[in-house]
Amino acid sequence: MSIRNQIISILKNILGEQLDISLEHPADNKNGDYSTNICLRLAKEVKKSPRDFGLDLIEKIKAHPEAKLFSKIELAGPGFVNFYLSPEFLAGELGAILEKKEAYGELTLGQGKRVIVEHTSVNPNKAMHVGHLRNSILGDSIARILRKCGYSVQVENYIDDTGVQLADIVTAFEVLKSKEDPHQKFDHICWDLYTEIQKQLAANPELEIKKKEIQTQLEEGSGEFAEKGKELVRKVLNEQMNTMALFNITYDLLLAESSILSSGLWKEVFEELKEKNIAVFEKEGAHAGCWVVRDLDLPNAENMKNSDKVLVTGHGNVVYTAKDIAHHLWKFGLVGGDFGYELFEVQLKNYDSSLKDLNPSLYSAIFNQHYSNPYFTVSKEEGETGVAFGKVDLCYTVVDIRQAYSFDVIKAVFKKLGFEKQADALNHVAYGFVSLSRNTAKELGVDVSDNAASYPMSGRKGIGVKVDDLWKIISAKVKGKILEGGKGVLQYALTSAEVEKVVWFISGGALKAYMLKFSPHQELVFDFDEALKMTGDSGPYLQYTHARICGILRKGGPLFVGTYVQFARHLEGKLSKPTELDLLRTLYLFPEMVELAAREVSPHFIYSYLITLSQKFNSFYASCRVLGAENPDIEKSRLALIAGTAQIIKNGLNLLGIEAPERM
Repeated sequence: MSIRNQIISILKNILGEQLDISLEHPADNKNGDYSTNICLRLAKEVKKSPRDFGLDLIEKIKAHPEAKLFSKIELAGPGFVNFYLSPEFLAGELGAILEKKEAYGELTLGQGKRVIVEHTSVNPNKAMHVGHLRNSILGDSIARILRKCGYSVQVENYIDDTGVQLADIVTAFEVLKSKEDPHQKFDHICWDLYTEIQKQLAANPELEIKKKEIQTQLEEGSGEFAEKGKELVRKVLNEQMNTMALFNITYDLLLAESSILSSGLWKEVFEELKEKNIAVFEKEGAHAGCWVVRDLDLPNAENMKNSDKVLVTGHGNVVYTAKDIAHHLWKFGLVGGDFGYELFEVQLKNYDSSLKDLNPSLYSAIFNQHYSNPYFTVSKEEGETGVAFGKVDLCYTVVDIRQAYSFDVIKAVFKKLGFEKQADALNHVAYGFVSLSRNTAKELGVDVSDNAASYPMSGRKGIGVKVDDLWKIISAKVKGKILEGGKGVLQYALTSAEVEKVVWFISGGALKAYMLKFSPHQELVFDFDEALKMTGDSGPYLQYTHARICGILRKGGPLFVGTYVQFARHLEGKLSKPTELDLLRTLYLFPEMVELAAREVSPHFIYSYLITLSQKFNSFYASCRVLGAENPDIEKSRLALIAGTAQIIKNGLNLLGIEAPERM
């Protein structure tokens, strides 16, 4: 439990468990570590002045068994109660950090609840671009944070292998007669073909007939083009998984949209919708010949001309949202069957990663199989291993903000089916668009003569930065800085093998931090120069701070963890300078930030906290000598302080999916 929640628990124990209590950090820590305005809110109710009520409350808190948390509690202003954490508590928390190590910050918020985090979900028709990368990095970090909070997390990558985009690329191979180039990644070939086929479709409307024939086969799962589509999807997915391996992003399950149809799952759901008169057949009007859901209770229904949603078109095509209704019902275990699973591949990992929560085994749903038993056994080299997916309590789907309407429809259909609880547990993690800055767009050959501030990426127009190309560009720039002697990037001379490893660390840290530093809802303008910053508000700055502390600890000698813990818990009188205490009073906030990031589903709270912590360490280090301090006790106490700081930075970086190197 975070300290915030401990204090709230004390107040509820005194004032009432059902009370909603606000607890804030004062802007100036001279006013304490926490402050509440509860006296101002309840004064009228208890028929006392806020100050009199506050004085009574303080006496009751002092008599509470957990009052030892505080060195002082005082009344301020018109009725604010300020809490000052005791030095003994702060020392004990530092000791806990050093003892628990990677486990520090683990919470029971999730209480073992099963959760699916669906992210990436890129159309398997071409290479991934930077916009897709934001989705993957965000989803990976959210999964890590939820695991830290005690949730049992399944990570799913939903594959749209029946949609129009796949039909486009199958059409491109059929019409343009392109051949594979062993010297070029297959998904990069598809990128170019996808752009070219858009031009061909626009110039030759007759191609649309061919494309519709191909799309029909893809949906039905049979025919020459369906087989070509399956092979193409597998090749592109292999390439996309290799791209994600650059970032140590892994998945538990690939679930193909085609399996929603071929397994009979959609048919089962469709029959239920018809039976309950939720899906109705329109005989006239704009939706004549279609199956629709009428009168949906949508957030902005009053501004719509028609709140009905088509599920199946007059041509018999099942729309994306309809398949996603079945998909999400499966996630919650609200359908009678399940899929079979097979081992897709063992995912790649770069170097000996220190990142936690990596699952090297990736499963995919087997086409054309549907079972009533939700548990399956799949064959692996080391023996028979049972796997089970779905039947979760919560769902988080990371997809851009344009899909908000689709999620509103799914939630509304859930409610019509009587699944109110699951509708509330279905979370759309919406993120803002990713566009290119003017300078970056110009560098990539985009026409910027209109002088726009930014340029949205478009696969159809071929505008965008392929993730693989971005990695090459950033890695080359990072390596160049290292080989030039560091210039603020490196702390030590490295061997050639170490250089390659550090290049990977810094490149991944720079890109992930750039994608996670903003709230997901904010639009992101991608700029090469900003992403490559090595100092200040950046991933490499956090990594360098961690490596710098590790270097100091190495020079400090072979102090064992037990020694650090001993001095951490006897800090009174040894740490007294403002920057020492400021750093110490920042460490205990980590569990609180983890909980905040989980509740708000936003990793940027972790990132901002780590930046603040690193800045406070550097202020401390500039004003306080660690090695060769005033006396041995102070030196060891400061070593304990910075060891705890390094551990928190490492734990926080792990939640962002960023490596914490010990040497840079």
